[in-house]
Amino acid sequence: VGILASVDPVALDKASADLVNESAKTDVFKREWPKSNWTAQLTYGAEIGLGNLEYELIELDPRFHGDDSHSRGSGNP
Repeated sequence: VGILASVDPVALDKASADLVNESAKTDVFKREWPKSNWTAQLTYGAEIGLGNLEYELIELDPRFHGDDSHSRGSGNP
């Protein structure tokens, strides 16, 4: 899936889970733990102000370390 980083722990967890599910083409958390609502902790974290459920993925080109002008992602050239 890759390496993710963020100052927002809720967005980081949500993005990680979304990427895992997207990669597997199924909700692997629901499949493995059908009686558990795994999104509840994310929703609660957002409700108490730990972070946000919305996020933006920015894919960095590995050829350009540390130079933000070469980043790619939603809304970036």
